[in-house]
Amino acid sequence: MSSVESHETEEDVIKPSSFSKKINSATIALIVGIVVSLLLILAIWLLTPNLARFEDILLPDQGAAWYFWKLPERNSWILLSAWLLYAIHQIFIWATIFLAQKNKYKTTSELKKLNYFSLFGNLFFILLHIIHTQLFYDKTAQDMPVWTSQGSVILMLSIIIVMETPRRGFILGKKLNFKKEVIKFFRKYHGYYISWALIYTFWFHPATGTLAHIWGFFYMFLLLLQGSLMYTKIHTNKYWTVILESLVAIHGALVAVWQAQAAGIALKDSMWPMFFLGFAAMFVLAYMYGLGWPKYVQIIISSIYVLFMVWLYSSWGYGRDFSKLISFEFLWIPIILFGIALAFGYGGNLIVKLKKSSKTEA
Repeated sequence: MSSVESHETEEDVIKPSSFSKKINSATIALIVGIVVSLLLILAIWLLTPNLARFEDILLPDQGAAWYFWKLPERNSWILLSAWLLYAIHQIFIWATIFLAQKNKYKTTSELKKLNYFSLFGNLFFILLHIIHTQLFYDKTAQDMPVWTSQGSVILMLSIIIVMETPRRGFILGKKLNFKKEVIKFFRKYHGYYISWALIYTFWFHPATGTLAHIWGFFYMFLLLLQGSLMYTKIHTNKYWTVILESLVAIHGALVAVWQAQAAGIALKDSMWPMFFLGFAAMFVLAYMYGLGWPKYVQIIISSIYVLFMVWLYSSWGYGRDFSKLISFEFLWIPIILFGIALAFGYGGNLIVKLKKSSKTEA
């Protein structure tokens, strides 16, 4: 979004106070946002005992395609309220993105009025979500398959790969010839898709206090915070954005650990290494090349990753089944993410080429 030309007025930017002359308002918002996110997940955890009347009657887990945290019977009024809150939240955030682009904001160090609207709007809907969970529990997972929530995030990560290709390369720092029109399209419209992926996933889950949910909501709050900081330098800060891309490794591993414990599966036989190694591989193969680190640091990071794998699959180490290694489970997630990104990038190239051809023929 930073590539959009700016026509904003002085009134659009909230001028910093004397206190913040040395630290800009966007940085303050980031710090406060992280603290508030921690307080929110603490509130979710403290309120979880109140959900016993719902969680005591949940149906037994029925496998990977089953979403455990939904009530046995669907209540139309409860689901209507959940979908309505989701829709209002979604339209609100889309409206802030639209207005920011309409006003042709440029990237600055300070917050603008729409950043404040987005920040406090997201906080308002987070509080509504927690209250709704306490009163009714069920969210949109009652109506939608679990893969829709997971898939939306996978597509989000692949879109980011395409957008970041000109800066950090596609893989191992090597750039691909995605056309400028393709990159410009994704940079201009990525906010609409990513905000949908986040808000859809946010209203998919009840605000309950399992380890996987607590971490997942904390990660979600950070991503919503990132969206609210659009058109600020924090939004495009290379360290902050890589942290956000990489935290999914911890989230995926924690969800897999919970699922294994619930099913009585030994952790070394569970799926957590596949998720952790797969998303960590994305950092080694792609993300770190945008940080400007010298070659020797990249080699050290890659070596640590390899040594961790050696320990994980060794009989003298963690003892994970060696057959999992030779099945290349650590590459399954990178293959999916890079594959989708290639489809987006070169698919976009093809569309651009066809449009130019049709104009030439006309």
